[in-house]
Amino acid sequence: MMGGFTRGLQEDLARVNAVFRTGLEPWWDGVGEYYQQVQEVHTFTMLPAVTIAALKYMGHASETCLSLTNIVELFYFSHFIHESIKDDSEGQKHNRDLQFSILIGDMFLGRVLKLLVENRLEALLKLFSGMMADINQGLVEKYNMSLNQQQIAEKTRMPLYRTAFLAAARLAQVDRQEEERMGLIGYHTGMAVELCKSPDWHEDARMHIERARSAFLLAGKRNDLNGEYLAAILSELHEILCTVDQAAAI
Repeated sequence: MMGGFTRGLQEDLARVNAVFRTGLEPWWDGVGEYYQQVQEVHTFTMLPAVTIAALKYMGHASETCLSLTNIVELFYFSHFIHESIKDDSEGQKHNRDLQFSILIGDMFLGRVLKLLVENRLEALLKLFSGMMADINQGLVEKYNMSLNQQQIAEKTRMPLYRTAFLAAARLAQVDRQEEERMGLIGYHTGMAVELCKSPDWHEDARMHIERARSAFLLAGKRNDLNGEYLAAILSELHEILCTVDQAAAI
């Protein structure tokens, strides 16, 4: 799936991966195992591509795309580390390794805020702090309520996608209506991306991608070259889900 979605974005994604990997080097002995694990996670694979596509659609320069995508990816990685920590019933021992995992996850969260300032993206601090609060609340609900896969995705993953799109719009200083539309595209795109990995949720994923495409078309063309990456992701995901639905009906 990934190859089609990232057509034309490989160079940008390679640069993001290099910056991200370099940022982990000082703590590699403690986070290397988590880094290897996260490579297999659907969200970690798709989120950078979707983020870059949104930023390019809003006409941002390559360096801005690189910096902000790295920040979004680092936030998800810290979130992944925290989610990987188990409780007593799941065999997690309360030892120095557990303590380090909690601390390193928290440190990366702090690094996200520091990078926003260092890259002169202070205007996004409110967005990211709100996202952190929403995801933390979602994690609390995940562990204390009986949530299905769609609810878990909405509460713990959607703030990431929506914030990435809102950030792209806010940095472009668009009007409130267009910013809200970008947030809507991010939300529905994220839901489609997260739900498409499970056959049980393909119908819901298709509904979300159709809504994302509708909002994208309503926004009009900002720039044909910059918009083609986001358009390609939405169109290809729509085609994949519709093909799956058609095959299931035969």
